[in-house]
Formats: sequence, C-alpha cells, structure tokens
Amino acid sequence: MTITQSPPRLFLVSPSSLVRVGIRAILAEVPDLTIIGEASTGSHALSEIDRLRPDVVVLDAEREETDSLSVCRALSAGEGTVRVLVLVGAHQQATLIQLVQAGANGVVLSQDAPRVLPHAVGVVTTTGAYLDPQMIPSALNALRVAAQPRYGGVLERLSPREQNILPLLAKGMTNKEIAAVLGLSDVTVKNYLHNLFRKLGITRRSWAAGIYEEFVRVAGCQQRERGASRQGSNQLQAATAMGIPSRAEGVRVRG
Repeated sequence: MTITQSPPRLFLVSPSSLVRVGIRAILAEVPDLTIIGEASTGSHALSEIDRLRPDVVVLDAEREETDSLSVCRALSAGEGTVRVLVLVGAHQQATLIQLVQAGANGVVLSQDAPRVLPHAVGVVTTTGAYLDPQMIPSALNALRVAAQPRYGGVLERLSPREQNILPLLAKGMTNKEIAAVLGLSDVTVKNYLHNLFRKLGITRRSWAAGIYEEFVRVAGCQQRERGASRQGSNQLQAATAMGIPSRAEGVRVRG
C-alpha cells in the first residue's frame, strides 16, 4: 500500500457532533492538513469516503453507530489507499487485535486524543501504523494469548468448577450472577476467576470469552471435518457438557 506524501486529507466519523467538533479543534493547528468531510454513521461514512477519497479516516469506535469493525474491513478490502485511525475507550482495549485484524492502521485512546492525535495522524500518513503507548501492555498480553494453543489443553488446565464458570463468563454474567447459578459466594467466584485467568494467562473477562468462543469454533470445525472420529466427538461432547453457547447466540461480554 502506498502511503501519502502530500498533505493529508481527513474524514471524521462519529455519531456525536461534539466529538467531531473536538477532533476538528485538536487538529486545527496542524499545518498542511485538511478535513474534507464527516459522517455520523458507518454506512454514511463508507459512501462519502468512496466519493471524497480521503487519505485518513478518523473513526470513533466508542459508539455502536459507527460500526467500526465493518468500516475497517470494508476500507481494507477496497482498492483505495485510505488509512484508518481508530479512537477507542479505555474499556475497549481488549478489542485491539480485532481492530487491527479488521484493517485499522492506528489506534488511539480517546482520553489521550488531545495530546497524541496530531502525532498519530502524522505517523499513520507517513510510516503507516500507530499504537497509543498506553495500549502497549494490552497489546502484548493479547499477542501472548494469541500465541498460545487456541483451544488445546483448555479443559486440562481448568478445574471442574472453573470449567463450570467459564461458559457462564462467556455468556456475559457478572460474578454475582455466576454465584447465584452455581450456589457459591461472590468471594468464592472471584477466587475461581483469579485462578482461571492465571491458568489461561489473561487479565480480562472479555479475553476469556474470546478464547472460549474460539474453542467452540475449532471444536465444531473438527467435528464436521472428522465426522464421527473419536477426537472430534470427544471435543464436541466436552464443549456441550461445559454449556458453551452456540455461534448463533453470540458472546455478550460485560466488563
């Protein structure tokens, strides 16, 4: 992909007019930079971006209306050279890998935007990629998780009670809700989660749900590919016994 050498032309995407005004104010004093348009939704943004052909899209991913992953995928799959710089909230750091896989060229924490956004725009337009320094620990942890076997040995690493807790966690239940379902105290559930996270090498609930969802996906694929083979059958039975939600249900994560 060719990186622009001319003064960058920017397009802003956020359902909040206040956010768009704020981004304009932050970038107002950056020399040789032009904001050529803006949109409040992802679908509107894609049509306008196709028409205006900006160099960089600044995408507010904190709000669902922007449909940030779909926008990143669509722009990455297109024939243009547009770069995508995504603004995320501190609670969204677990989505970093997803955004990069979808095609984002840079990720900035919204709280840091007044300080780093001008520099991030410059980096994305000249060297191609930018990651907010405060997100580096989360990025490294996500890479460590991705480097581990995606599903093999999950059951073996967890105790029977932890195996019971994991599917409830993947369904988005709080500690209190999990405690009520399993007849445990909140403190006991918290202790089990601490051990579960340690065994999986993670620090966030959403990462546990992601690993669990991948386990379901791979187990299902193997069962289809190997038919009635013993290994595929055992994996599917294990997944069913643990109460893994189906792909159709999706995984809803809190916190």
